[in-house]
Amino acid sequence: MKKHLALLLIAITLIIACHSNKTQTIDPSLYQSLTAKRVKLPNGWSLTPTGRSLPLGDLPLNIVPSPSGKYIAVANNGNARQYLQLFDVQEEKELSQATMAKSWYGLTFSADEKKIFASGGNDNDVIIFDNTAGQLKRDTVIRLGKPWPVKISPTGIAMDETRNHIWVATKEDSAIYICKLSDRTIEKKISLGAEGYGVNISPDQKEIFVSVWGGSKIQIYNTTTLEKT
Repeated sequence: MKKHLALLLIAITLIIACHSNKTQTIDPSLYQSLTAKRVKLPNGWSLTPTGRSLPLGDLPLNIVPSPSGKYIAVANNGNARQYLQLFDVQEEKELSQATMAKSWYGLTFSADEKKIFASGGNDNDVIIFDNTAGQLKRDTVIRLGKPWPVKISPTGIAMDETRNHIWVATKEDSAIYICKLSDRTIEKKISLGAEGYGVNISPDQKEIFVSVWGGSKIQIYNTTTLEKT
């Protein structure tokens, strides 16, 4: 009885394996097109991307669409050259690049898409770029403090166009900075209690959501009172 049961299980396994191999057959031309774009990683694994792709820089940490969807900005924040890229979505092509001495993750457009704000990393500032018909040009900075070794390091950024504020989270001094765009000064600094990371504003511009990376939580602030809700 046990012998017959074992043979039956082997037969079922073989049937399933044959069926599985049959259903997983890939068209040879598709397989060749995918393997032609295969990228081998330093750990020996491989990535086989589908669709179309455009080259980016070292460690792209953030990709942000403009309000109209016309542009996409990418922050490249690795150990090599750190820079901002601007792409045309419809044409699927790169329009411009702008080098940043230091950078880290934070990235956002103004509502009219004429300005792009990027984290200056351990230089402890927010870098402002002009966007003129897809061409990037460095404008100025919002200074949060002196550069490293002063520990600030801005991360996520969000715009409050209604009140002309920019909200900036930091990971080294675990705070949220509220800056006035009119004179590019700090209006208020609020302790997060742990490292900050992403910052987003609600569609009605009434609330700011901050991911507190080091505290495993989300904190919400009122954009009018500048207080935690």
